[in-house]
Amino acid sequence: MARKARKGQGSKSDMLALGKLMVLFIIIMMVLVYIVYPRLGADLGEDDALEPQLSAFSEERYDVSKFSSALERDFSVASIVSTPSVLDVVSDPSSCVLILVGVELPYTETEMDDIISFVKRGAGLLLADDFGFGKNLSRRIAEQFEENEKYEVGFLGSKVWGDSYYNGNSSFPLVWGQFPGQPTTYRLLFNSPTGLYLEGNQTEVIARSGNESYIDMNANGLADIGERYSIPMVVGGNLGLGKVVFISDSSFFTNELWDVVEDGTGGRVDNRAFAVDLITYLNPDVDTVIFDESRHAMPLEARIQYNTYESIQGFSSNIFFQSILILMGVIVLSLAAMAIQQEEWTHKFSVDGYHPNPNSTHDPNELEERIRYSISETSEKFQSQLKLDRDLKAFMEKSKKFNEKELTTVITKINDLMKVMRV
Repeated sequence: MARKARKGQGSKSDMLALGKLMVLFIIIMMVLVYIVYPRLGADLGEDDALEPQLSAFSEERYDVSKFSSALERDFSVASIVSTPSVLDVVSDPSSCVLILVGVELPYTETEMDDIISFVKRGAGLLLADDFGFGKNLSRRIAEQFEENEKYEVGFLGSKVWGDSYYNGNSSFPLVWGQFPGQPTTYRLLFNSPTGLYLEGNQTEVIARSGNESYIDMNANGLADIGERYSIPMVVGGNLGLGKVVFISDSSFFTNELWDVVEDGTGGRVDNRAFAVDLITYLNPDVDTVIFDESRHAMPLEARIQYNTYESIQGFSSNIFFQSILILMGVIVLSLAAMAIQQEEWTHKFSVDGYHPNPNSTHDPNELEERIRYSISETSEKFQSQLKLDRDLKAFMEKSKKFNEKELTTVITKINDLMKVMRV
């Protein structure tokens, strides 16, 4: 009996120790994931004071709030501030258009795949970028096609100089645009854009620069051989059930250009009309427009928050860490269930439940062990307390035999002593 009790006590102590180790491990993991990694992942450089730009909800000149407000007249407008992986829970992508204006922070591969999956399920995607990380997403899109259907639209990464300018400033080229199959033409104003390159014939060029414009690929300020041609600026292409439009200027939708309605010489500028019509070109059934705000330059505090979201998303999307988290959850829940359901392991002496044979020889050492484990006291202390009572001392020293009535009295006294020593 004593050995069994000791074994049970040991196994439960082991379980408690394991539980404590698991709790400690969880705390360490939470500190690493929520505090240490996000802090290390933030770029602690001179640009920590950068204010967000290209935001759909800020009214500075380089934000796009006027574009967002114009869309609110006809559509529901929403935003993403953490990670585009949340698009996975959108039940009806075929009623949505996702807008990425200026990809200043890179997407993870998982996030790019989530965006692509969203479009393949019927959403529209507007990707407006020039010298940022939009090129990574455009390459990822190109990887989705079979060889005979493949097309690729990429950002050239060098500045385009137009042959028609706003107010005579060559950094603001003016180009003509037209949606395929539509009679309306648009005169579009860009701000220091790059150009687009095309591979494959599965695309639609919506706007391109004039024949005398050039792209300065070697940055020497001159139009060298092969650099002067009509450069694609806005291109569309299908992707699964959805459609993608690439625009080679992240500034195209900014408040600064939104307010320009004429070119300085009496000619019109149609950025506003084109921007709104572009949404229905992407998705004729659109009722919700979603701006991804998660990839803009931001202050240090906001960047740390973003990196926290990113790290959580990375941990939760990795199959190894998923398995670890599930295993930890199972262990913690099992320990909690044991703690709730586990009965008191000690044996409680009861006159009603104990009917000894008066002729048996009782082993006081066994009784001592049982009581000692019951009250968690040392054997010496317990025996000294027992021997203060004459009957209990005789029982422990086996100096007499006890009949049933006397033994019942002994056990009653033991129960009373147990209660006293537990206080």
